[in-house]
Amino acid sequence: LGPVNDIDTSRPDDLGHRPVPGQPGPGPGSAAPTRPTFPGPHRPANPSPPIAREPEPPPADSLRGDEIEAVARKNQDLTQRCYMRSQRGADAILVGDVKKIAVTLQIEKDGSVTDVQLSDHGADTLGKCLSTALRGWKFRPSSGGRFKFSLNFVSG
Repeated sequence: LGPVNDIDTSRPDDLGHRPVPGQPGPGPGSAAPTRPTFPGPHRPANPSPPIAREPEPPPADSLRGDEIEAVARKNQDLTQRCYMRSQRGADAILVGDVKKIAVTLQIEKDGSVTDVQLSDHGADTLGKCLSTALRGWKFRPSSGGRFKFSLNFVSG
């Protein structure tokens, strides 16, 4: 077999470091090497629990749900006409089973509608007609905001 060599696999910064024979060790007066530290995840000393907040009430001049519904009822003929027209065109098969579409309106402080988002059919004949009709709706002056509601359709 032959001579056996001891191989030291420890790293110099390991706590149990043994000097390798024939290698110079730390000189007199030098401190033993210390283990490096690595930053860990930041954790606050005393994490505080999340504060449950009550939703802020809408401003006093905010539109109410019944006001949105009243304007939708007032303009129901226009939205129903869009639905009926779309059933006669090329999109009739796509629109045939539509009963309800969720709508999100951006209403400005002067009561005008500046943005309309539809849950479905935004790019077809029905959606284009509805978007045009809904942009023409006028609400009373208020603090404005985003409002969601549903348009329900009746076949026939």
